Amino acid sequence: MSIKEWLKYFGTAWDMLIDLSLPKKIMNLSSKEPYNVSVQRCFPLVGLAVGVAVIILGKFLAMLNLTAAAILFAAIMTVFTVLKDSGRSLGSLVSFIELKTENVATIAALYNMKGNINVRQPQSLVAVLTIFLVMIFYLLMFCLMMIYNRYFWMIPVFMLSFTIQGVLVTVPSLSDHKPIITVPREADSHIWYIAGFFSLFTMFLTPPGSIFATLILFALAFLGAQWLRRFSEERVGGISVNMIGFAGFIFEIIAMLMGIIFLV
Repeated sequence: MSIKEWLKYFGTAWDMLIDLSLPKKIMNLSSKEPYNVSVQRCFPLVGLAVGVAVIILGKFLAMLNLTAAAILFAAIMTVFTVLKDSGRSLGSLVSFIELKTENVATIAALYNMKGNINVRQPQSLVAVLTIFLVMIFYLLMFCLMMIYNRYFWMIPVFMLSFTIQGVLVTVPSLSDHKPIITVPREADSHIWYIAGFFSLFTMFLTPPGSIFATLILFALAFLGAQWLRRFSEERVGGISVNMIGFAGFIFEIIAMLMGIIFLV
């Protein structure tokens, strides 16, 4: 496969995962055809690219005073992590928690949760508290990553989050019972081979903590994705875009917390 073809599939995968636009030369190459397995294989590569960008940001800010660097890194990364999909994943989390506080069954809550937060309308106390706690969590995690020079951990966080979403897009959707991307059975595990290969590079950065953290995180991502796929197919009857983003968002929170526990 040529570089131009890879850029086409990469641009398409980026467009599906992140609302920030790539350079026009790449986006003009992105495929307008139905999504295929080559697009799915680029999901972990998008996460890898974002993780590398985070490392570059961290290295650049490291030239500043440590306190200023930590505050700036935390602010930039918090805004990016929440707004990379225009806040839809955070909106799904808020909606899910609101429905659960109303004693809605889990399956019904997953089925009915919304992926948007209308800032022009008054928000419930549950929504305000959820958003506040998520923001505080992100700010704290990113500050610690910068202070302890562990921002490389965002490579497996984003890469495996996007890999999970790449698996879930193969589940039939709730709307038309067709998957967003159809993947041949023999190519089902290719996305994990790609994610696993690049995860090796983070394993030995700060051993032994990074070894245990990467292995556990990869196992969690793989087993969690398989369980979510079966759960969506058998219990919910399909999957929605909001559910896919919700799964990736929750995984990122767990993965960041795991990184702090093992690496700091």
